[in-house]
Amino acid sequence: MRRYLLGDLPESEQSALEEQYFSDSVRLDEVWAVENQLVDDYARGMLSRKERERFEGHYLASPRHRERVAFARMLLEAADQEPADETTSSWRDWLMATLRGPQLAWGLSLAALLLVVAGGVWFLSERSRLQDQLAAMRSERLAERAATQERERELAEQIATGRQRNHQLAAELERLRERETPRPAIFSFLLTASLLRGGSEPQSMKIPRDADHVELRMRLEADDYPFYQAVIRAVDGGEVFSQRNIKPRASATVAVKAPATKLPAGDYILTLSGVNSAGAAEEVNRYFFRVVK
Repeated sequence: MRRYLLGDLPESEQSALEEQYFSDSVRLDEVWAVENQLVDDYARGMLSRKERERFEGHYLASPRHRERVAFARMLLEAADQEPADETTSSWRDWLMATLRGPQLAWGLSLAALLLVVAGGVWFLSERSRLQDQLAAMRSERLAERAATQERERELAEQIATGRQRNHQLAAELERLRERETPRPAIFSFLLTASLLRGGSEPQSMKIPRDADHVELRMRLEADDYPFYQAVIRAVDGGEVFSQRNIKPRASATVAVKAPATKLPAGDYILTLSGVNSAGAAEEVNRYFFRVVK
């Protein structure tokens, strides 16, 4: 408490002590007693050089504190001039003992009597002023804490709003990217079953240059299989593409999607097979087609 009054406490310890005497009248009385003793020691020249420098630089910076020290010196002078109980060691002890004792009526000079009465009034008013000051400080601290909490709430809302805005911007950016990214071009062609014997001409298709995939669709005469598989072979070569686990569509068709690069100009045979529940493949049909430039 003495270091607190001399301004020699770290801010965290100072705040902790103030919180204590804000809410505890006993601690307030202790601070009041320590302050009175500190003023008495200064008035009597009993402080160390370091304490005196801090006292004059911090405590006496307040006009009210300077008045208090000046009044304490006057009381000490009066106490030194008047006979007092040996048990009184400070101006406050002498003042309180004088106010309670019979000297008030008989043992004091007129100047001392006036000083004692004034000292009693000042002592009570100073104690009341300290309580009012502490109450004002407490209200100020509460207001600062409320303002800090409100500011923290506003910052939290701003951060949440900023995060939400960032999510919205990210989603919008992703939509723009999807819109700007060209989707793969698919060239769709319906194959019809044809006999390979008898000199029948194959179906011809011209795949556009910008096509990425070729979708070869085939109608089913009977949808008897849960899955189908297809193999595309070049007439003058080997297998060029195959696809398994093809599910039939609701329109009783199946579709094979092959990369356009797999089908350069030439003649091809597509063999479509059905896969039964046992996993065995059974040929359904063959399709003869030609790709032209």
